[in-house]
Amino acid sequence: MIHGTIPDIFKKIINEEAPEHFGEVFLQLANIMGPANDNESINKDIPAGWTYFGQFVDHDLTFEREFGMNSRTPIFDLDSLYGQGPNSTKHNHLFEGNEGHETFKIGSLGTPQNKTGDLFRDENFVAQIPDPRNDENIIIASLQLLFQKFHNLLITNHGFNFNQAKQAVVWHYQSIVRTDFLPRIVGSTKIEEIKQNGLKVFNPTQISEVFMPTEYSGACFRFGHSMVRERYSFNSNFNDFRSFPALFFDFPNGRPIEGGHQITIPWTLQGNGESLLRFFDPTILDPLRDANNLSGSINTQLSKILFNLEIERGQNNILAHRNLITGQQLKLANGQQVAAFLRNADVTVTELTSTEILSGGAPLAIQSNTPLWYYVLKEAELQHNGKHLGDVGGTIVAETIIGLLNADPLSVVNRTDDWPIKLGNPDNNDVTMIDIINFVDVG
Repeated sequence: MIHGTIPDIFKKIINEEAPEHFGEVFLQLANIMGPANDNESINKDIPAGWTYFGQFVDHDLTFEREFGMNSRTPIFDLDSLYGQGPNSTKHNHLFEGNEGHETFKIGSLGTPQNKTGDLFRDENFVAQIPDPRNDENIIIASLQLLFQKFHNLLITNHGFNFNQAKQAVVWHYQSIVRTDFLPRIVGSTKIEEIKQNGLKVFNPTQISEVFMPTEYSGACFRFGHSMVRERYSFNSNFNDFRSFPALFFDFPNGRPIEGGHQITIPWTLQGNGESLLRFFDPTILDPLRDANNLSGSINTQLSKILFNLEIERGQNNILAHRNLITGQQLKLANGQQVAAFLRNADVTVTELTSTEILSGGAPLAIQSNTPLWYYVLKEAELQHNGKHLGDVGGTIVAETIIGLLNADPLSVVNRTDDWPIKLGNPDNNDVTMIDIINFVDVG
């Protein structure tokens, strides 16, 4: 799929900059952002898998190789999965098979280590994938493997060539983003509002106008950090299992050597009933023995594991503090400035009051100069009880995702060709994650 020239920059939608915070303000704010009570901060409307699908989406759209420059194409083309493809010198080692019918190499497949497979790894157990971040926890690694297997099945079991399989995988993925993921995180009312009134603040009309909004990548889409929970039911071997600071690769037989990972058979989330389905349809779990596998509420309370990140010695290991600093380094507008901008663009916005901003013990310094990331989390907490994003966060996230899909002439919303294969509802473009998981599990 050729899109021509796509800008590889991060760029602000809102050309304003918040006054800088000095001293201990960010550290004070970060210290009141948890740890969340894992048994109370639960979002019953969103299964836990969507926390990590959101991470998968983020890695498809953004990867800052240097400050202000994006090494991902800011469109939903799964370059984090396919890289530059089997005909490139950079990524041809990720594929195997006859020319034009290449499949992803799968590691450990059929071996005692993991009969259902693992990501293809080098001798040091480092995953050979275009974006190394898609191996930083077992759930996102399993999502990467799931989409690799989806591609491979289309070629081996359905007679597709490489381009047909890639087109089908990308369209299914885009449909999941648009119809299964987005309504969950912004709410159906926001989706209907955009359908009725159109895009107000991010509406590129052609691919050459596309860029990655810094408000989205540097603040609003980081809502997913609050959805991480301390315990999950990974599979029947590890029910109600604690998520260690290493973000789920610090488990028995899971990290064979420093710097590398391996998904071994006790930890597989693929096939044989040990499926990612338990993260996207937690109703299949037995509540008497399993964690409920629901996401955390979208609010200002982060999981305990995000206060002790696995990082290089001497670096900041508190995620909330890192996010707040990043927002200031990016010179983002604050929550109040973004709310005013959206109102002036004829978007319905109810601005948070000073009392609401300071609730929970936030420092006085942020009452009228609230970091955008914190504002978005507080807004979701107060406006929708943490079930989905509020007015400011929901608008930026929804308009960015819809705007990127609309501007891409090859996306599923602009398709002119028939689907090479269509899972899910045959009468529209809707596809669910459960459709993909069941297709791959059945084989």
